[in-house]
Amino acid sequence: MPPKKLLCIIPISTTRITQSLAAIYTSTTQVQLDFIDGRGLTTCPQCIENHEQAAVSSVAMLPRVTDFLSARSFDGILACCFSDHPLVYALRRQTSTPATGIFQAALRMAVPTTETVNERLGIVTTTAAWEPVLQESV
Repeated sequence: MPPKKLLCIIPISTTRITQSLAAIYTSTTQVQLDFIDGRGLTTCPQCIENHEQAAVSSVAMLPRVTDFLSARSFDGILACCFSDHPLVYALRRQTSTPATGIFQAALRMAVPTTETVNERLGIVTTTAAWEPVLQESV
């Protein structure tokens, strides 16, 4: 059986994170990973610290990702930004390939484990600006 192909999108213009992720997460016999980022896109932010930057990132990245997908076939798409990134929803509208983000994947794994109302889910963030955005997204 051929490996599943996963496109990992790092929706920022800096390459350091892409290089680090590609070094840490390598393809296996079961999963082939391909990485794409916003390098060279002048409107793509260098980092995402709020929802506005995520929206700008989505607008900048969508044409690049769409072009990339037109020449290649993937079994899944993963947006590698821990936010309710608008790129995930744009890709779901534009492609039949399943798309999710690391934020959605984390919630999907965490929420089924909370069996009662009294159990809680925690998210640690590096900047206070994300607190209300993540609370609203959950």
